[in-house]
Formats: sequence, C-alpha cells, structure tokens
Amino acid sequence: MSTTEVRRGDPVTTVLTWEVRPGREQEFEHWTHGITRCARRFPGNEGVSWLRPEDGHRFHAVLRWSDAHRLTAWLESDERAAWHARIDDIAVELGSERQSTTGLETWFSLPGTTVRPPSAGRWC
Repeated sequence: MSTTEVRRGDPVTTVLTWEVRPGREQEFEHWTHGITRCARRFPGNEGVSWLRPEDGHRFHAVLRWSDAHRLTAWLESDERAAWHARIDDIAVELGSERQSTTGLETWFSLPGTTVRPPSAGRWC
C-alpha cells in the first residue's frame, strides 16, 4: 500500500529498507542516530525504530506517523534529502521494498492484499 492510499487522519507505519555496503555498517549506524533525531523533531512523528540484521547488510527503519500526509511531508522534506546525501557511498534505500500500513490490515482483508485477518479466538 502506498502512503497516498491511506486515508487522511489515519496513523500510518512505514518500513524502509536500506542496503548497506559491506564494511560500512558502523558509519551507517552513526548516521541512523542523526536522521532519527531529525525525524523525531518533525511534525507528526510518533517514533522511529531500527531493525539491524544479524547477518547480511539490510537494515530496516520502522517509522510511525500521525497520518500519511505528515509522513509524506517527511519523506519529501529537504531535511531528509540532506541526510540521504550524507550516505550516498555508504548505503542505498531500496524504495521497491517500502511498505506502509494503517494497522487495520491485521483485522480486515483490504482490496489488493493477501493479508488474512486473525482468527476471532476467545474474544468473540
């Protein structure tokens, strides 16, 4: 689901995937601290978490925003672009792997998705 498909006002979580050049992981880790501080100051940010690989070179950022429009403002911001320019030779964001959800996907089958809702279990 793209960020433009999420209704205005719904909280959104986005996962960004980064491919880090071998041997540059420490530099990338240092960069993640700076861009995280910058994102947290941006309007609508509700948190950023990083998932580091045990093996390999793919890092994942989990961004939580108050709504898709504020997330888009961050993704298209000059501040974010400046941070990206700092690591051109260290890592690349894999835009084809970007995923966004509103959280409703775990309860309802949305058009164009393969996610199945959880069983009702004892709560019904």
